Amino acid sequence: MSQKGFSLVESLCALAILGIALIGVVPTSFVLVNVDTLSEQRSNAVAAAQQVLEELRQASPSSLPSSGSSAIQRVSVGQHDYEVTAHYCTNPSFCSADMRHIVLEVSFGGRNVYIVETVYTRLQ
Repeated sequence: MSQKGFSLVESLCALAILGIALIGVVPTSFVLVNVDTLSEQRSNAVAAAQQVLEELRQASPSSLPSSGSSAIQRVSVGQHDYEVTAHYCTNPSFCSADMRHIVLEVSFGGRNVYIVETVYTRLQ
């Protein structure tokens, strides 16, 4: 007599194999979502830093502070707010009457996401 279909034991074995396979896949998907979120935060932090640097470029280097830090600026990018702090002349060798060394720190959720350094000069 020929049997058609699967027995209960065969079905349970197939489900067990599927369960074992999913044990490896599910944590990987959580890691990928986390990496994607961090990548989005970093990209947005870069955009926030670019906005602040563009604002600073409008000023003459001599009008920028020669030391210290600025107040925290809140910059909205996408649906999130980032906190940007500018530090001036942390490397004194790059600071003069027409030149400023600037370090921007961009934070999100109380955690530094991006740091960029640049030197502004007045072009002749």
